[in-house]
Amino acid sequence: MAASARCAGGFALLARNAARRSSDGPQRAMVEVTDLGAVCEPDPVAEPVEAVREDHRSASPDSDAIKVDRGLHLIARHQRDLSLVRLRKRVGAPRGAHEGKGYTRRTVRTAIAALEANKVKLTVEIDEIEFDRSIDQAFKRLAKEINLPGFRQGKAPRKVIEAHIGTDIARSRAIQDSLPEYLAEAVRQHNVDLIATPDIAVTAGEQSGPVVFDATCEIRPEIDIDGHRSLRVEMPGLDVDDAEIDEVVASERRRHGALVDVDRPAATGDVLTIDISGTRDGTPVPGLNTTDWSYELGKGWVSPGFDSHLAGATVGSRIEYSEAPNGTEDVADLVAVVKKVQQMELVDLTDEWVDGHVADCATVAEWRTSVRTRLEEYKLNQARTVLVDNVSVSVAELVTIDLPDAMVEGDFRSRVRSLVERFAAQGMSLEHWLSATGQPPEGFLE
Repeated sequence: MAASARCAGGFALLARNAARRSSDGPQRAMVEVTDLGAVCEPDPVAEPVEAVREDHRSASPDSDAIKVDRGLHLIARHQRDLSLVRLRKRVGAPRGAHEGKGYTRRTVRTAIAALEANKVKLTVEIDEIEFDRSIDQAFKRLAKEINLPGFRQGKAPRKVIEAHIGTDIARSRAIQDSLPEYLAEAVRQHNVDLIATPDIAVTAGEQSGPVVFDATCEIRPEIDIDGHRSLRVEMPGLDVDDAEIDEVVASERRRHGALVDVDRPAATGDVLTIDISGTRDGTPVPGLNTTDWSYELGKGWVSPGFDSHLAGATVGSRIEYSEAPNGTEDVADLVAVVKKVQQMELVDLTDEWVDGHVADCATVAEWRTSVRTRLEEYKLNQARTVLVDNVSVSVAELVTIDLPDAMVEGDFRSRVRSLVERFAAQGMSLEHWLSATGQPPEGFLE
């Protein structure tokens, strides 16, 4: 029996089969494909087929190639069950068959070798058929960057682009773009613990043939630590006392409170509206010159003695003194003029107020219980963080080897990035913070 199938593109797949029955399975068939395409409709073909015996070489497991008409190519692993044709399954050529010399499974070979100073060398070899896929992608990217007569940008086929610019440019582009992908796969395959960007050197295939490159990778050192079993670290307590709950409740009440003017000397907790200026040798100090600044007395901002100078001040008071601002060592001349003194009037703490202003709580008792639960969860999470930090510090003190520069620089960059992100979350840039504290960038980095 022979069968064929018509595909949507007008091609036909002609399959001649010689049935043979094995002792442990259903009847199977060897298939000779004379054209390829998506199988859409089975169609009987009245063409005699020569019977194939059990000992025929085409029935051998080693028979891997089938003949394709028009002399196109050889395709590996051609054995097909005719039931696939009956079920209208697709039968297509695997990637790489267009090479015309037979299909070889795509291969990327990798090897690893240990070097000195916590380094390893990864050697990656990409065969021609596999790398041709990367060249195809490079041509697609190049098609979007060049204009060719008769084609819309990005639509010119590879052959046309090759005829205009050759393959060298696309091959170089493919090496540049695809090597990181192959390197990443090799790193995963060999479980390489990178601590720095590898140095890559292409050793073969820049012009033709398989592409081979070496990647020198600096890895995290393996160390032996003595004494870690006797380490003891301190953790903060997990108990929540009433004073902590009172502070949370008072803070929420202040948030809903109102500021009222008072005609008396300023006291701790009052909110003062002031004009402040700071100079050094007549030059304004960045971040210390502003007007109508609302400041809660007792916060300890500006300078160590700022609050003590403002305590007892009244509206119209002018305070002048010299002191090094917080975070600096150079003395500055500071002037503060009090324009307003206000105190916070808190709302009465009642069940009615809690029911109307605190989510999921109807009474004061429920609110305090909820606050206690949140504080306990916060302290538990804080204790976990402190535990990790303290253990890390204690273990680090037991390490006697010099850490690789790449690890130190990587940790430093991570810390700076984290600090910048925290500033950004508060609406402040690092440059503004440095200016406000009077720190030079070099001193901050040190």
